[in-house]
Amino acid sequence: MSLINENPTELFELYEKDPDGYESNARMGLYLSAIRKTFIHGEPYLLKALSFGKKDEYTRSILERLGGICTVKGYPEMAADIYRIAIRTLPGSVHFIYHLGDELFRIGQEEDAYDLYRRGNAAIYQQARQMSDQAQEPVTHLLEPHKLICRFFGEMGHRMDLYLKSRELGLIDGEKAVLLAPNDVLVNKDFAEYWQEHIDVCFSEEEIAEASARYRDNWVYTDYYELPDGRTMNRMLAHRAVQEIWEKQKRPPLLKVKEEHKEKGYAFLKNCGMPDDAWFVSMHVREAGFFDEDVPWNNNVFRNAKVESYLPAIEEITRRGGWVVRIGDPSMEPLPKMDRVIDHACGDVREKWMDVFFIGESRFFLGMASGPSALPPNFGVPSLGTNWFPLGWWPFCSGDMFVPKLLKKKDTGELMSTTESLKAPLFGATEPLFLERYGVEVVDNTSEELREAVVEMMDRLDGVEPSREEDDMQAEYRQVADPYHVGLLSRISTGMLRRYPELLK
Repeated sequence: MSLINENPTELFELYEKDPDGYESNARMGLYLSAIRKTFIHGEPYLLKALSFGKKDEYTRSILERLGGICTVKGYPEMAADIYRIAIRTLPGSVHFIYHLGDELFRIGQEEDAYDLYRRGNAAIYQQARQMSDQAQEPVTHLLEPHKLICRFFGEMGHRMDLYLKSRELGLIDGEKAVLLAPNDVLVNKDFAEYWQEHIDVCFSEEEIAEASARYRDNWVYTDYYELPDGRTMNRMLAHRAVQEIWEKQKRPPLLKVKEEHKEKGYAFLKNCGMPDDAWFVSMHVREAGFFDEDVPWNNNVFRNAKVESYLPAIEEITRRGGWVVRIGDPSMEPLPKMDRVIDHACGDVREKWMDVFFIGESRFFLGMASGPSALPPNFGVPSLGTNWFPLGWWPFCSGDMFVPKLLKKKDTGELMSTTESLKAPLFGATEPLFLERYGVEVVDNTSEELREAVVEMMDRLDGVEPSREEDDMQAEYRQVADPYHVGLLSRISTGMLRRYPELLK
């Protein structure tokens, strides 16, 4: 319950009349915490409402928002306490079991987290099987959270890839999957249609209504997966383990760019001046404009970078005969006019299928830990992940390479080693307030580091074999960069290891 559609004037009048009341505080807290810019400002009102000890239609949302606010403020222990209260108050809500697992994992109680994830999965997968058996149907999964999957380009690419590979490998008990894709949240219908070969995607209101009624108790959460070693993990770690099994079995990528999109896509590139025999790199550098990230506690702040720092890397690609297609949205800083560079993000021609084509047909993808970086594995395209953050959620395919952001201690100016950076509770941390409380500064990649990484990536694609010294350095890095032992197929830029020996300390 968001209450984001509340009439603010009426809400503030209600609060002024009864500043100490339950409903006035509950509604005020839920309203403020439903808006990105005022999210954490809902906390005192939610706490006041919680103090009444009531259990009603507001309770679940109050507890969910309070836990989220604690996480954003950098207090995972407090968030865990909130979720324990939620589990006691609403014992039938599996979501709070997962939430508690996330916070326990964050503070270093990973075995307890795995047990909670396993407990949550056991409940929902067993229910889906029982419902399917009763209906005398194949075991059917209604994929959730469907609105998140449909609203964000990368969420769909990442979650569909992991779910389907896990199912094909026999790690999931399921035969049929259904995704509800309502038009009011579906960000890219063309991309959603790509998955129809593997799952049932419901687009129309009639299809959605029918599937919602038919499979309402068959929902499964696409965030947690049991691995062959028995551990149940968050998708960001599980994907690495699943991809390693997938590649060992020499299985192909799940998707191929449609011929109609190839035909239209290459015609567009030719119209932009790219010759028929040329190759190109698609590029996405995340900026703050798309999600309106102008509050200091926004979790995405450190996931951004300045596109001008990529200019030498772009020039290196074009110098070696390639083209660069920058994708994104019109809120981005326009690129300067450059030879063999197409700034599609700020261009006049924009259709949903185009980003899918640009990524799926790239020689490699040059990006960050942003939404589009989830698509290259769908199509078997290698990635160079730059300014990679958060630390620990590494790219997971063997052809991938990455250049992480660095962490620095504010009091001494000393760079932190990989081991230090990946210790709980820093592993996967994105919250500015949390990092500030721990005295940690996030350092972006320099232009030269980016250029070096692009050179190394292109050398690998051209067949240049790494030296024995480079392989030894990579092996040493994998030891420290994989604290949860799920495997790490991708490579860090060797240039980063040479430039910063502290990483292996």
